Amino acid sequence: MQRQIEDLGRQSDSEFVSFLDSDLNVVAHTDRGRIGTQEKEPLVLKAKLDRQLFSQIVNGDGGKRYLEVVKPVALDDANLGFLKIGLSLGSMEIAWRNSLRAIIILGVAIVGAGILGMAAIFHNQNSHLMEVKALEAEVAHSERLSALGNLAATVAHEIRNPLNAISMGLQRITTEFQPTEDRDQYSHLTALMLGETRRLNAIVEQFLSLARPIEIKAEALPLKEILKELAALQESQAQQSNVQIQIIAAPNLPPLKADPGHLTQVLLNLMLNGLQAMPQGGTLTLEAKISNGNFLIAVADTGPGIAPENLSRIFDPYFTTKYQGSGLGLAISRRIIEAHGGTLTVCNRAGGGCRFEIAFPLKGSEV
Repeated sequence: MQRQIEDLGRQSDSEFVSFLDSDLNVVAHTDRGRIGTQEKEPLVLKAKLDRQLFSQIVNGDGGKRYLEVVKPVALDDANLGFLKIGLSLGSMEIAWRNSLRAIIILGVAIVGAGILGMAAIFHNQNSHLMEVKALEAEVAHSERLSALGNLAATVAHEIRNPLNAISMGLQRITTEFQPTEDRDQYSHLTALMLGETRRLNAIVEQFLSLARPIEIKAEALPLKEILKELAALQESQAQQSNVQIQIIAAPNLPPLKADPGHLTQVLLNLMLNGLQAMPQGGTLTLEAKISNGNFLIAVADTGPGIAPENLSRIFDPYFTTKYQGSGLGLAISRRIIEAHGGTLTVCNRAGGGCRFEIAFPLKGSEV
């Protein structure tokens, strides 16, 4: 817990992060010297009495202001303790001074076992309305991803150890214990449980991928050959759904400078989404070309397309229309492409289906 608290405390806007037990003793703190002391501040006592989230703006040393938040942490109605954080207001004050016409509202950020959120809303009152709205959307998206990423990492770390223990126990039961009757049912149930633990572990890995910084190790890649390899890899699944995979690659394509592992991860995810959108058959098209100073890679299907009301949310973390989807695949894919300096967009095709398009600036993408 101390390591997790220190990791959260390294965030640029964090003044401090601490966790108190139910008796208000400091269990973990970014300032190790505070561990073992007891908190007696009125805000903490009020949170303990009412078992609700409370916050206040505090004037620190040197006139520095920060938002102090105390959040009770409970599990099955049992009070585990309290999460106390301090969030710097410096960035908001700087933005206020630099923009006389913008009103910045910094919402409450909640960090902990259950909630971590920060929202920023910008409103413009005059002729620069559109410009400020674009800035508002960009900042809000970035802060939301950061908050969700930190929350995902915390939850994933807490889940991984018991999940591994369950998996190891099931494996031992499968290999070391055999029933005297109904062995087929026994094997079916243990295989089902093992499969579910693996699926949960995969979801945990996606949570961690959303939180980890993406490290790009770019290489010169022959994109046309990579598309052929990916098409061959998905050929079996495509045949099961009566889907034809076609590759359209412009002649004499220059090498693409990108991270091979991350690029493959994104393309496989887009191809899998396309195949799942065409259970009754269709065509999955992989396209690569140079256009308007960009290196373009497109994955298009002939399925039903995406509902118009979902197009603006398709890349949001945890948004999914699939029954067993985690809603992280496209969010992680966009982060990977943006880490390369590119963009990932989606649109519905006029003839049916949807088209995902990756654009890398030709300057810096070509070797």
